[in-house]
Amino acid sequence: MVIGLIRPDSKAQNYQNLTSLSAIEPPHWMACRVKDLQRLHDDVIIWDAQVDEVMPDMSGCDKIEIWATGVHPSAWIQEQAGVDKLKLKTTNVTIIDHLPFDAKKISPDWSRFNMEKYRAHNWQTWGTEYPLEPYGTVHTSVSCPFQCKFCTIHHYYGSKYATRYIESVVNDLNRLSGLGVRNIKVMDELFLTKKSDDLLNAIILDTAANFNIWGYSRVDTLPNNLDLAKAAGVNWVCLGIESGNLSIRKSMNKGKFTNEDIRNAVARLKDAGISVLGNFMFGFPDDTFTTMQETLDLATELNCEYSNFYCVVPYPGTELESYAKEQGWRLPKTPSQYAQYAHDFLPLPTKHLTAKEVLKFRDTAWLSYHKNTEYLQMVLRDFGMDTLKEINDMTARKLDRKLLS
Repeated sequence: MVIGLIRPDSKAQNYQNLTSLSAIEPPHWMACRVKDLQRLHDDVIIWDAQVDEVMPDMSGCDKIEIWATGVHPSAWIQEQAGVDKLKLKTTNVTIIDHLPFDAKKISPDWSRFNMEKYRAHNWQTWGTEYPLEPYGTVHTSVSCPFQCKFCTIHHYYGSKYATRYIESVVNDLNRLSGLGVRNIKVMDELFLTKKSDDLLNAIILDTAANFNIWGYSRVDTLPNNLDLAKAAGVNWVCLGIESGNLSIRKSMNKGKFTNEDIRNAVARLKDAGISVLGNFMFGFPDDTFTTMQETLDLATELNCEYSNFYCVVPYPGTELESYAKEQGWRLPKTPSQYAQYAHDFLPLPTKHLTAKEVLKFRDTAWLSYHKNTEYLQMVLRDFGMDTLKEINDMTARKLDRKLLS
């Protein structure tokens, strides 16, 4: 069989005037699908519409798979915003919303992709000599051992949490190194854990490149030896802090760690020379203006090197979606309504606030954080004037929000 694999381009619709600042992440799972299909002796035709302007001839394909999945599992719904632009002339098309292969046993095949076309997140190279391109991804595990009510990862993977063989991960890194890639995203939901030492040692001993790596961890799973992570090239760690209110975190099954635990985790990372990317969310069902302000206050106090502020979204297949339906809340109906920076983005309301109030708070909070004097002084001290100018450029770009018009 001849199979066509397509990643649609939803960038302009989902990011508006932030498109030039956003990363262009390689289609990791589509690259794994290439390897999977070749194992089955299928011919594969690839089109990544985010980076390839010309569509190859797919008229001879027996079927076409649309890999609007992004890298993070939550992206699979919002990246479908680019599907309509494809104008495919065949009916045998499948939109992928879950992995159709065992991700523990497969590596991406990057031989069919030009890695120079992929761009790291701007903050990943702050204060370094690394250019943004090329950019690569690896996965060291699949799924997640936790059950946060707002997360769609279990729906996407369709499997329990499991780690990959260390040798496979090292081989993937060495292949990327051979393609000139130094900027790496480890796209697991849970990269660094208390059991990561063997993997980190293998990266140090068995890879030749000086990688610039970022990945996810949790406040309650950080390795004991963060110096080892730094030595392996882990320069950024993203922590899903989500809320500054312990009761709200518990209501979403987001662990039992306290705000003091959060402060200690961020301090430990910074002490090891690892920059922190803080993830925070507004609009959980029990959120009020007071609890959302607690989240902003905690974020401001932590002063992470960069922070993402998100609104809560009812991703398909999550407990949160089921709850929102029970409440009769308005849900997104189009892919772009799930996209945080899209014009028609539609977050959830809470028991106490409208969706409009949540979105307005989020947009105001993001500006407040990234224009805070202490934050800007830290950026200048740690990353230099060029990065400070970049931050000022970002905060000068105002998103057009339909809900706030």
